[in-house]
Amino acid sequence: IMKKIIWLTDTHVTFSFLWKKYALVRHIKNLEADAVFLTGDISNGLFIDYVLYYLATHIDIPIYFVLGNHDYYFKSFNDVHNDIRSLSKRYDNLFWLTERHPLKLKDDTCVIGTEGWYDSQLGDPEYMKFTIDWWLIEDFRKLKNMSERIESFRSIAKNSASNIENKLIQAFNEGYKEVYLLTHVPPFKEATRDEGTIMENFWLPYNTNSAMGRTIKNVMSNFPDKKLNILAGHTHTRVVVNLDHNIECRVNNANYFNVGFNNKEIILI
Repeated sequence: IMKKIIWLTDTHVTFSFLWKKYALVRHIKNLEADAVFLTGDISNGLFIDYVLYYLATHIDIPIYFVLGNHDYYFKSFNDVHNDIRSLSKRYDNLFWLTERHPLKLKDDTCVIGTEGWYDSQLGDPEYMKFTIDWWLIEDFRKLKNMSERIESFRSIAKNSASNIENKLIQAFNEGYKEVYLLTHVPPFKEATRDEGTIMENFWLPYNTNSAMGRTIKNVMSNFPDKKLNILAGHTHTRVVVNLDHNIECRVNNANYFNVGFNNKEIILI
């Protein structure tokens, strides 16, 4: 029996005011999906726990999610994580994948995930000073300069790569043949809109988690008969790319101001 999953990313619910949450719930219900994948930028730090609470209490299917950079705005990482951790304990249909082991979707397929982060390894990191995350997220704002912030970005990205390495190996050792990986920042430059453009030096530092990409390629080379499907967001531009015979990475369109949720994608497991 195939499992029907709706994948949404970068819904930015608060950007169109909180009434947008009604449209999101209606959209999910109308598609009669068995589960939902959310790959970050669901809301912002002030409303993320409320939006997830609203989803959890109005749709009775599993919600597998990771957070995006916007989900930390106006707060600290620790505060947001504590809120999400508490919420996930209260509702058994909320699955924050960063703190979960591989979760079974069907006998040979599971889902894993982590937020990831951009690591400024590609392009020109000097352009990071023109971004706003470092000012809107408390952890970065309190650092002394951009050099310290970039080191922090890279540390978070490196930790996310280690998180995924452990989960991938665990999943394959447990006998899963196919894995869905949910993350926010694309792990490969090929999965962005930026590579080969005149803006790549500006955008690639902000739009790629190259540490995770290298880790993924290394792990998958040791499991040539396994399949990895990566689902990401962040760039607001749809891209589908095969990095190897057993690695596919998809980035979905954003749903910014419109209420139609045109960035939906149905996945049949």
